[in-house]
Amino acid sequence: MGTWNVIQQMNAHLNRTRVLWLSLDPHWGNLFEQHREMIQAIRSRNADLAERIMKEHLTLSISNLPVLKQRYPEYFK
Repeated sequence: MGTWNVIQQMNAHLNRTRVLWLSLDPHWGNLFEQHREMIQAIRSRNADLAERIMKEHLTLSISNLPVLKQRYPEYFK
């Protein structure tokens, strides 16, 4: 299996968890704010800030996994 296929497979799993979480929690204000902050950091060429915000944002997907596994066990092995 090539690198691109592995990346695509991992991205599919990430997308699934993101969609599940968005359907479970309709309060998306924090997510929009994080995206806005990332864009501002990139535009201002503040790589450290952009990286910090991106890591915080992506960590949400990981921290939400236990809740998603409990709510939707059929989607997880």
